Amino acid sequence: MIAKAKPNQPSSWKTLGRNDLRAADDRRPAPDLVHGGETHEEAIAILVERLGFRADTDMVEFASPCGTITAHRNNLPHIVEKRQDARERYVQFAIDTMTNPLEVWRIEYDDETFRQAYIGAFVGKTQMLVIVSQEGGQQLWNFMHGEAKAINKHRHGGSCPGAWCKKRQQKRSAGHRLRFGRRASQAASADRLTLGLSPTSASVSSVM
Repeated sequence: MIAKAKPNQPSSWKTLGRNDLRAADDRRPAPDLVHGGETHEEAIAILVERLGFRADTDMVEFASPCGTITAHRNNLPHIVEKRQDARERYVQFAIDTMTNPLEVWRIEYDDETFRQAYIGAFVGKTQMLVIVSQEGGQQLWNFMHGEAKAINKHRHGGSCPGAWCKKRQQKRSAGHRLRFGRRASQAASADRLTLGLSPTSASVSSVM
């Protein structure tokens, strides 16, 4: 049985007075699309290459504002199993969203687990949702692309753990807008601010 997000999450982009993604501030330049695979096996191979797996490794780490996200090789097949979506084409959007999200939401599911929803806002029609599992550490679980109306539906939940989100909340309560532009040299634990794995400094705003 597939777990689903519970209704009536603690908050949403609407209750917090956020902009619709179609009017979001700080949209990032859209990455290039990757040529899709013809088969499920080819799609997996594209993810392996683009996510940076080496032949002798089964995991790759990405530094996010809420801590290190680990991509496991054995989690890749289900990301691209719906071949009509060809999600491997949007892998660069997913990488950018993990390291430079517009928002991060902590969502409770009906199997009593929590997952994080990383929202990526980009110039153009395509927006990104990355789902990060919280079991056994933060693991890349899935990602999907869509237009703003579809991705808006996933902008609900609570705040992600860690100092970065706490600082964001404190600044919001004081009526200020907080922006971070920092180059990170290594992955960090969940209680340390870092924006990493990017060749240039990153800007993140409006995070829950």
